[in-house]
Amino acid sequence: MPQKVEQNGTVAKHANNYHGTICPACDLDFSKQCGPSGKGVIKVHHQKPIGSLEEGVAVQYDVAEAFAVLCPNNHRMIHRSNGSEDLAAFRNASAGSKELIIVWSRRCCSCW
Repeated sequence: MPQKVEQNGTVAKHANNYHGTICPACDLDFSKQCGPSGKGVIKVHHQKPIGSLEEGVAVQYDVAEAFAVLCPNNHRMIHRSNGSEDLAAFRNASAGSKELIIVWSRRCCSCW
């Protein structure tokens, strides 16, 4: 049976305010690429997978440590990679392929 986890809607706003809206994996800033429609386009990534949380137990988070921001493409890719909570390892693994990630983002973004 699927686990029910209630998410706090303000967490994303706090994470965006703390971490910004530029993807640290590929340096993509949708507002520079897409103009006003791209402002704030970023995904909040849980450093600890939601599936590992205990159902019914409230958790206090430190936004700086518990969350990261990634562009939609890299957010999807980190969940496909091993160890979705290891952002540093993901950055290192994707460091040599930034151009590929940016090109892929261009194809996915309707403002290109």
